[in-house]
Amino acid sequence: MWNKFKYAIIGIVIGGLIAIPSIYATREPGDSTNPSKFANKVSIYGKRSLGDVATEVLPIRVDADGYLQIDVRKLPLVRLFPKTLTSHNVLQQDTTTEALCTIEYELCEIHKGNSYSTYYSVTTASSDDDVTAIGFTTPNTTKYLHLVVGISASDPAEFFLEEDTTIDNDAGSPLNVQNRNRNSGNVAGLYSLNTTPVVGRVTTFDETQYNGASHTAGTILDYTQLAGGSGPFAVGGASRGTQVWVLKPNTKYLLRLQNIGGTTNVHTIHMDWYELIDKH
Repeated sequence: MWNKFKYAIIGIVIGGLIAIPSIYATREPGDSTNPSKFANKVSIYGKRSLGDVATEVLPIRVDADGYLQIDVRKLPLVRLFPKTLTSHNVLQQDTTTEALCTIEYELCEIHKGNSYSTYYSVTTASSDDDVTAIGFTTPNTTKYLHLVVGISASDPAEFFLEEDTTIDNDAGSPLNVQNRNRNSGNVAGLYSLNTTPVVGRVTTFDETQYNGASHTAGTILDYTQLAGGSGPFAVGGASRGTQVWVLKPNTKYLLRLQNIGGTTNVHTIHMDWYELIDKH
């Protein structure tokens, strides 16, 4: 049976993607089996139950009146929603524009309690090459850190993001990490740079601590220079997609901000990340 839909298709699954017909799909006027409208919900009509979507190219055609026609008998079943529908597991639409309501993925990770943040700020002495740094070791799991670094400086400085760095344990100070969902009890998976590492902490270095530690730079993943009074801004680019680093497991990293010139400088380093298990 061919059922007629108008403005029915948001997308069609090709190569594994999901297509979802809109809630405002309608059959021809006067059709006694005209489907019910579900306010603010995405639904599929016809003989398939709510939440079933196509997993292959749909058998569709357009009639003379401009209606899309879908043969619902040929749609394979893939459940999009749980069997029991509640207000939180049904896709939502904006009541004015009929657009699908979504949030950014990073905000979703905050809501789930998987997003963390910390920062370190120091006023340096009036000397060239003074260093402010944050170091840590990533967990030895497939729960990878997706890191964005923000930096600022009151006078000219340069920043290095180092991987596989070598620096003495127990040379800096511990700094707690904060869960960005203040209602979550989850703890960050990274470790401080200590002989007995502490989970959920990083290690900070001011100039005195850094000079007292033996340090050999690892792979420089990113480098940037800051003009005086610049920042805060994220390292890597203008969009989050160019700022995120997915870090290796069980690896030591150092975020190092260093003076250019012999002036007192206010250094600030921000770390913002979420932790996500690799599914592959």
